[in-house]
Amino acid sequence: MRSTIAPLAMLAGLFLPGLASAQSGHSEGGAPAERPRSEAAQARYPQLVRAGDLTGRLVIEDTQQQRVLGRAVAATRSEDGKLGILMEYGGVLGFGARRIAVPMEAIALLGQLLVLKDLDPGQLAALPGASPQPSDLLPPDTVVRMGLARN
Repeated sequence: MRSTIAPLAMLAGLFLPGLASAQSGHSEGGAPAERPRSEAAQARYPQLVRAGDLTGRLVIEDTQQQRVLGRAVAATRSEDGKLGILMEYGGVLGFGARRIAVPMEAIALLGQLLVLKDLDPGQLAALPGASPQPSDLLPPDTVVRMGLARN
């Protein structure tokens, strides 16, 4: 039994280094493969998501406590073409909340949550109330791009 394992291990040793280098993203000379990191990053960021899938998600702050700031109501497009998230902000148990429009660039996906990335709660509170026209609301099947957040 032992005599058959040794030759197999030697054969595996001859072929495995070639397989490892072929999968490592490096060319034969050890230089990085031609695909730059920015293209790899573009493959995962920003993420495509349906506007209707954002509705109802909790919006949290980007801190260790991850306090809930509000709930997404809809995705919007302003007259100048900028995308945003209409959210209910503040209040207690949904009472006394006001609707504000947050720029899409300031929010990222974190699983089933939306994370406020570029605005602090004070800046969020200073945003004016929003009541977009029905034509400003994106249909639920519209695909938009959003960034991804890490915990």
